[in-house]
Amino acid sequence: MGYFEHKQKLDSAIFFIKNRSAVNVDSLSEKLSVSRRTVLRLVDEIKLQGIDLKFCKKRKVYFIEE
Repeated sequence: MGYFEHKQKLDSAIFFIKNRSAVNVDSLSEKLSVSRRTVLRLVDEIKLQGIDLKFCKKRKVYFIEE
């Protein structure tokens, strides 16, 4: 995956999480056409960007606190 494709997937992941259309690892991996491991890497990068990404253990979903 090149830089631009990676950046596009990262931006798409943020969009899906913010709009709550794909909030768990499986749904994100399906929508982005990547593996579960890649989704977890993207989640780490989102957190490194300073975005307040949280995970609800009960519902097993990601969300962004605003």
